Amino acid sequence: MRTILTGWTSILVGLIGLWATFNPKFETLSHIQVVFLVISLIGISFMIWWDIYSYVKRMPRFYKNTKGIDSYMYRWISQRGRVVIFTRDMSWANSKQIRDLLFEKARNRELEICLPKQTPLGKELLDVGADIYTYSSFNGTPYSRFTIIRYGKDDARIAIGRNVDGVHRIDEYSYGLDPVFSIAYDLVRLVKHYSS
Repeated sequence: MRTILTGWTSILVGLIGLWATFNPKFETLSHIQVVFLVISLIGISFMIWWDIYSYVKRMPRFYKNTKGIDSYMYRWISQRGRVVIFTRDMSWANSKQIRDLLFEKARNRELEICLPKQTPLGKELLDVGADIYTYSSFNGTPYSRFTIIRYGKDDARIAIGRNVDGVHRIDEYSYGLDPVFSIAYDLVRLVKHYSS
């Protein structure tokens, strides 16, 4: 955020300096100058708003309880398109609302789950149309836990959850903007290829 504010402050100071250079006596502006100034201010205001909006949207989310995590996961998974869940045991999917959503996604053939080994919930979801990939043949279990929405599309996004000092932190990344996304995609492809 400091970088955004510093950058835009520098641009505004530069524009004021440019205006003062062309109008050193601060005389009345012509109509063309007023129009140019108004358009510039509107454009800069929009770009500042967009930078701050993008920054806030990329900020990690923190949840101290299961209700907050469940609410986030429901909103995240319920978005359109295919979902890939890379999880340890599906123990987080306890609420009826999330289970119903997972079964709906499975019936629509929009759900892929990567697990170390099959679970009862995974078996139920498999029976209604989910694609389940297990990696029990791996020597050890990957630490990563993440959920990709709109999998396979150019607007795909990934949410990565982890525990930080007793608080659940979720970071989101967009397709192509961060190497984290590429590594997660590679891990999914690897598990799908070697699924037992």
